[in-house]
Amino acid sequence: MRATVSLFALVFATFTLPACSDSDDDDSGAGGTGGRAGASGSAGAGKAGAAGSGMAGMPYTPPSCTDSAETPGRVSVPSPLVSRGARVTASEGVLNPEEATDGHYHDPNSVVFGLPTEDEPAWLAIELEGSYDRLLLTWADASFDPYTTLTFAPRSYVVEVSADSTNGEDGHFTEVASVEDNPVRTREHAFDFDGQTWVRFTVTGAPEGSKTVALDEIALYDLSGVGSEAAADTYFFLGDSITQGAFSRNYSEYNFDAVVTASAAEYTPAYLNGGIGSELAKGGLARLD
Repeated sequence: MRATVSLFALVFATFTLPACSDSDDDDSGAGGTGGRAGASGSAGAGKAGAAGSGMAGMPYTPPSCTDSAETPGRVSVPSPLVSRGARVTASEGVLNPEEATDGHYHDPNSVVFGLPTEDEPAWLAIELEGSYDRLLLTWADASFDPYTTLTFAPRSYVVEVSADSTNGEDGHFTEVASVEDNPVRTREHAFDFDGQTWVRFTVTGAPEGSKTVALDEIALYDLSGVGSEAAADTYFFLGDSITQGAFSRNYSEYNFDAVVTASAAEYTPAYLNGGIGSELAKGGLARLD
């Protein structure tokens, strides 16, 4: 993934819509959202998150744009979201499992796993129709908390796939990812899925002192088009409380992925909100590993 650094956000990966600026010198922001992609700030976004330079009260006019396959950082192969509305099953005691694939974040009813342990885990499984060579899984907990706060996020979990399960519980499952001592409230994993039909997310530990593990969504994206290459249409926004608030998904049509899809229907980018209140650029750089 590529990185773009601004005063308020470190943004991993860049995305160019089918229309891209034909000028590298346009700084106009007018307190709005003009300027280069990947910057976020409290006073509009021009180059690197700088305040817009348009005259107060004047309408913002975007620069004329032309498309180019040679645009640096351009995402040319979409990674479609394929889990929305998919069939979901879960272990006994998991509440609202259907919420995992409804496409809504911060619903009043999130997916509640309770307080699972290694001896008494809780799982949720998603059945996909169609054939996919590789998938990208993202999950986010149900909080609006900073990236490094585990209010509802699992402390440990396992991701598995199956080709012969009928209900998410029976059949043979193969582990494709596992995490111990998870330190963050949202993550992603890419894995092979050739010949498989089910993805199972099993929580084996809750954060210390937590009352429950609760997730907003478990989203699956098709990486078949990019082959063995790293997923290109995925983003990690690392910044302070401005980033934390700006990239919290909700019902709004102004969520980052929804805005992209509205402009380029075949693209629904995956993204993680890495906002941490009071984070400075040097703090973000120190966290890159």
